[in-house]
Amino acid sequence: LVALTKPEVDGELRIPAAAALARGNYTAGFTALTRDYASLDTAHRAGIAEALYEPSVPSALPFLKLLLTDQVDEVRKGAASAALSVDDNPRFTMLVLDELIRPEALLKPHEVYGYRFESQLRNSVGTRVSKWAEAVLDDSEAPTGRMVLATIIFRKQANATAAKKLEVLAGASESHWVRRAAWYALGKSRPREISRLAEKIAGDTSPFVREVLPALLLRSKDLWVYHFDDLHEDGDHSWSSDEISYPRISDADEAILRKLAASDPAPQVRFTSLLALLSQGRSINLEELVAIIPVVPKEFHAKYRIKNWVTENIQKLTPDFQPLLTAIGTDDFSTSDLEKIKKRIATGTGSQARAIMTFSELAASLSGKSEQVAVPVDDDDADKVASDASGEKAAPTRTSLPLVFFYKPGCQECARVREMLDTVRRDFPLLQVEEYNLLDPKGTLLNQAICSRLEVPAIRHTLAPSVFTQEGWLALDEITPKSLSELLEKTRKAAQDDHWKVLDDVARDEAEKTVEHRYEGITLGVVLLAGLIDGINPCAFATIIFFLSYLQVARRTSREMLMTGAAFIAGVFIAYFAAGVVLYQILDQLHKFAWLQRGMNIVFGGLALLAAGLSLLDAWRAKQGRLEDMTLQLPAFIKDRIRTSIRTGARATKFVVAAFVTGIVISFLELACTGQVYAPIVYQIQQGRVDAIGMLTLYNLAFIAPLVALFLATWFGMKSEVLINFQRKHTFAVKIALAALFLLLAVMIFR
Repeated sequence: LVALTKPEVDGELRIPAAAALARGNYTAGFTALTRDYASLDTAHRAGIAEALYEPSVPSALPFLKLLLTDQVDEVRKGAASAALSVDDNPRFTMLVLDELIRPEALLKPHEVYGYRFESQLRNSVGTRVSKWAEAVLDDSEAPTGRMVLATIIFRKQANATAAKKLEVLAGASESHWVRRAAWYALGKSRPREISRLAEKIAGDTSPFVREVLPALLLRSKDLWVYHFDDLHEDGDHSWSSDEISYPRISDADEAILRKLAASDPAPQVRFTSLLALLSQGRSINLEELVAIIPVVPKEFHAKYRIKNWVTENIQKLTPDFQPLLTAIGTDDFSTSDLEKIKKRIATGTGSQARAIMTFSELAASLSGKSEQVAVPVDDDDADKVASDASGEKAAPTRTSLPLVFFYKPGCQECARVREMLDTVRRDFPLLQVEEYNLLDPKGTLLNQAICSRLEVPAIRHTLAPSVFTQEGWLALDEITPKSLSELLEKTRKAAQDDHWKVLDDVARDEAEKTVEHRYEGITLGVVLLAGLIDGINPCAFATIIFFLSYLQVARRTSREMLMTGAAFIAGVFIAYFAAGVVLYQILDQLHKFAWLQRGMNIVFGGLALLAAGLSLLDAWRAKQGRLEDMTLQLPAFIKDRIRTSIRTGARATKFVVAAFVTGIVISFLELACTGQVYAPIVYQIQQGRVDAIGMLTLYNLAFIAPLVALFLATWFGMKSEVLINFQRKHTFAVKIALAALFLLLAVMIFR
């Protein structure tokens, strides 16, 4: 790879090689990318910025600086995230912050804020970062977004000087977004002073600012949104356990909240005030809360916020709460939480309790309603107030925080989740991650056993990536830093019980039966449909089209092109088949080479972009009437190789072999394209079932079907006189269509 980064090597090889080295955090890669930055197109820059993780070598700084000053916001955002992923090196954090305050800087605060920014603040706010925030707060000309970002820095640990600056800013700033962020930061960093500040916050002219007071007094995790300006906002990413601080309210605070709940003109302020009172165990008119839910603007997510509170307070629910639960519905509750809730609000006990299926049915079964309802406050919780200013009941003692992570070899999303788990570990030091390959028998059975215990819907079984704790699960794109942190925080508060992840003899037997039952339920139609859907692989599509275009330019015969395409498809088929039969354990080690997978994606995406550019060039020539120049113009070094091949009469064997090997490599690096059907089939093969091999064969035949169809269409179009004549008559339109196809493939690869 280092050799490929030399200046004399063509850029289409040099740039992907440098990107792969940079992904592996090697100095040579960043040096080469910095040198060649001007030759990187937008897709390359965005793809590299998104792929970088903990680029801690000093040579990364100049390259990140270039990315942070890029014209494209997606590139800048990715670069900021990459720089903020580096721990214990303030140079990378300050690189981002210093760029923000540079005159004429393109980088914006909303591009910087995110989970990794919050992660840096949770590690420690260094002196340089604190001084940066103080300087921003002292600058009356600083833009709104920068001011908001500075208040976020002080939200966790504002010293006396910073607290004074925040209070002055909150009272004097002309921007209601700045006042909102400043009051929130001050209340979070110094919760004992909320009562002193309550009247000032509640008296603000903006409802967005008045909402701060009930938000600070909520004894529950709640949605909070930072507004960096009128157009850009982001939810609070501070979801770690050390952020939890729920102060008890005084009688004076309660009086202010009740006034806001009764007469504030903004429905979101009235709603949040009622929810805050409820969370504090104070009585409220539940009908008022239910009535206000429909009028709260959608962006304030009233139902979701109530659902969060209910989930955290299941043990304090009574039948009086049924109108509230009826109003928000049951769709967003997990099955286990739903059962607990029904037991708490059902009438009667023991054998007399009715089996209520829905909250609506429950509402109809209750004869009376209580106008005033309050959450019972536990005696031990009340006693704790005297010794704990937050009033928060201590979480159960834990010795560990187990999480089970299921992945598949070659899965890009799995690599992303693996990095995410490394980042989240900083906030949850007790976190213990156990990884299992879903194509391994133990992984298949353990996934099935856990899914059964946690009552996971069948459609969500054997998915990669997926994560599980004793309190819930997440799969595929549901796994975000925020949702993962919420799940871990919920688990941290629960009493430790690691039985959920133990694959004992009983659980193994049940899992085997379930997997067997699922396999028996797999019909021929299901196998073929799953294979067809999973077979849409943009990397493979881009590569085979490029192969054929190359051979056409090289003036190879139709038979040679047919042999090359067939070899490529055979490589794909054999790789997937072998992976399912014998290679799943070997491929388990692929996650150690995630940088190689990213590098290969950059190569394939680069090929697609190259083909798109050349097609547009041909379209331009066609528009000028230069049809004699209508050949796919490849780089000079490839042209020279073509001329050499023609002069020496080289046989097509090397093209066939190259295509076959390329098909295998692409397949191994993109193995995660397999869906739910693949795992149970592979498991049955490992158990010795001969018929499962037939199922795997059919699956893989369907898997390559889209590739075969694309290949035949492309090959036939290159040899058909009718299509060739059509192309000559409509060259411009054909070339534009080809360019659009390659651009679409590039976007799918770089996504």
